[in-house]
Amino acid sequence: KMDPNSILGIDVSRKRWRDVDVSAEQRDLVLVTGASSFIGSHIIRMLLEQGYQVRGTVSSMKDEAIVSPVMNLVRRPKFDLELVEIDLLKPECWREAVADCKYIIHTASPYPDEPVFGNEVDTTDLSVNAMANLLNSILKYGSNVKRFVYTSTVGAMAGDVLEDGRTYSEHDWPENIDDLTPYIKAKVSTEKYLWDFVKERLDRGEPIFEVSVINPGFVLVSESISISL
Repeated sequence: KMDPNSILGIDVSRKRWRDVDVSAEQRDLVLVTGASSFIGSHIIRMLLEQGYQVRGTVSSMKDEAIVSPVMNLVRRPKFDLELVEIDLLKPECWREAVADCKYIIHTASPYPDEPVFGNEVDTTDLSVNAMANLLNSILKYGSNVKRFVYTSTVGAMAGDVLEDGRTYSEHDWPENIDDLTPYIKAKVSTEKYLWDFVKERLDRGEPIFEVSVINPGFVLVSESISISL
């Protein structure tokens, strides 16, 4: 089970905010991209339950089907959830989103305006561009950011198929990226861009926020939970 304190690198007891005083770290602002997604909404719910101050991004503030479920994830949170409308592919949109944030959890993934139903669409360029827009905006407008967390996939280490009995680590990358399924290809390329971005800054001796990547293997969900969200 995902623990927000561990993700953000904060050492506090894992209790609900009603049972403990809110720590100084938890008063700091956490940005979660993809607030209406299944994983993003669950992260936001856990953060709010533990007393964190949270800002989430959504694709449209006018769509009640997107906004209402997210705003009602937790009853009477310590801090009200803030939502901002973001176009992942427009750099100017990120300024408001990253301002004053200390932690950023990036779960959002862009999709084409007109997806081809029944066929996976290669979103590699869209995903990498969205990551680039966010990272560059942090450098310009997110001077308070301490840690950046990206939700990738185990496929970024193993490719489309896990080898039975093999142990994978952060040193593993799949070969022949162009042969991967579109989803895995996009995740691999985006994660590589993130690590290259960090390395380039470090090689130049420039300051950079902490970076952590989570590579989940499988998302389990019951039918009742998926419907309620």
